[in-house]
Amino acid sequence: MSCALTIENLTCQYQTQTVLESLSLTVEHGEIVCLLGASGCGKTTLLKAIAGLLPLASGTMTLNCQTIDNGKDWVPPEKRNIGMIFQDYALFPHLTVEQNVGFGLRTSNEAEKANKVAEMLKLVKLDELGDRFPHQLSGGQQQRVAIARSLAYKPDLLLLDEPFSNIDTQVRHELIREIRKIFKAQGVTAIFVTHSREEAFAFSDKMAVMNNGVIEQFGSASELYYQPSRKIVADFL
Repeated sequence: MSCALTIENLTCQYQTQTVLESLSLTVEHGEIVCLLGASGCGKTTLLKAIAGLLPLASGTMTLNCQTIDNGKDWVPPEKRNIGMIFQDYALFPHLTVEQNVGFGLRTSNEAEKANKVAEMLKLVKLDELGDRFPHQLSGGQQQRVAIARSLAYKPDLLLLDEPFSNIDTQVRHELIREIRKIFKAQGVTAIFVTHSREEAFAFSDKMAVMNNGVIEQFGSASELYYQPSRKIVADFL
């Protein structure tokens, strides 16, 4: 596999304080990578930097071999073709499921748009709920709408910030399995943030354990679990 996202020696500052320091990460095409760590370790900050919401103090970030930030040259968020899914879903309450999924689709052809929306709703198994509004759906169903909306315009990279934290425990594991299956079938490249080891093991291909703005160890779940490089990684896993 070729690299989708490459980060080299990334450093970010916030109000003169360094929040990410000399951080490097490589994500392959079609890979699901988890940023795992305790609250305040820098997971969401890294996600914001990748999305273009936080400028780099130094380092280089490339997406599909194109530089999107190197501390000088900066591509704005709306031109990075990166999708983002939030833990509160960020659906439009006044729009139906179909309208939410079709929002922002880059086509003026209504037939093409309708076909794409129908395809995405079928993909996430909501094809019979297109005329409902978000408040009429369960948390898991709302998250599927958010997934469908993000996948509809084929982002080069999908970022997910605590995507399962608001889902009932009873359906969380089933939803994780379903969404992972969808991502793999669609060849989605994704990075997601969580503090849950169970979610990390179930959803990701590789994990980056973070602490105090740095990546302590990066690799597969089995590598990190059976061959932790530092005590902090062993303690966390």
